[in-house]
Amino acid sequence: MVKYVNWLNEIRAGLLALEFYSTEAKKWGQAHCYARYVLTKVCLEAGEGFVTITECVGEDGKPDLKFKLDRTKIDSVGKPAVNAFLAKLQAYKSIGDVEGGTKLFESYGKVTEKEVRWRDICVARRKPRRIFVQANTKIDDNGDVTLISYDATSAGVIQSFVERYEPEAIDDLEKCWEQDSVWYPRAYGAK
Repeated sequence: MVKYVNWLNEIRAGLLALEFYSTEAKKWGQAHCYARYVLTKVCLEAGEGFVTITECVGEDGKPDLKFKLDRTKIDSVGKPAVNAFLAKLQAYKSIGDVEGGTKLFESYGKVTEKEVRWRDICVARRKPRRIFVQANTKIDDNGDVTLISYDATSAGVIQSFVERYEPEAIDDLEKCWEQDSVWYPRAYGAK
């Protein structure tokens, strides 16, 4: 199950990475998104129904995509396809053939008209970034432990940090911050 979830997460991330592709400039905004997209294309090209992406209409009546990864074909189709691709890339790297390696990588990274439609659907259905807010625990005078939860907002994150540390700990953190400023002047606003 863990293997399936990891493959599903990475290959789906390659599809969603299309959000970072500029159709005007025909360039990728993030290198890691480009790489994930290339791996998704490798898996799509492997065929045999390992990975399928189908355009459909969502429950809301708007264009959507159905993404499927056949867990029974991870070892028989997916892994050999990725291994073969990486072996080719490594061969180019080993002989210092930058031109050949770049050509191979870019052949998988080419975004077709169909994939531009997929990009538009991904952008239209983009969800806000999740905010992770850590809960705190508090022990009362009776020794009972209470879990304190916060809203998944920027204010919730700040409140969680404020309530997690005693004022003395904040003073210690500020001292560390001041001491570190000599080592990282640009990070502290010096030019």
